[in-house]
Amino acid sequence: MKSIESRINGISSGLGFKELLERKTQELGGGQRSKIILGKRLLEKPDILLLDEPTNHLNIDAKEELKSLTIMKREYNIKS
Repeated sequence: MKSIESRINGISSGLGFKELLERKTQELGGGQRSKIILGKRLLEKPDILLLDEPTNHLNIDAKEELKSLTIMKREYNIKS
């Protein structure tokens, strides 16, 4: 089993927000907050992850990163 630090690094890198980990929530934009919330949910290893319009606050680059969710789903054994 991976350590929590390893999982945080993998998820934050995969969703493209690793550089945001040291910033305060108040300093983040809507898209950045959305990525972090998604990352938090992935860390919780939910049995089911339902996303309702997950790209609303994301820019084009972030939308592309979200496509990597399929890979992360397999790695973290998340069912959808």
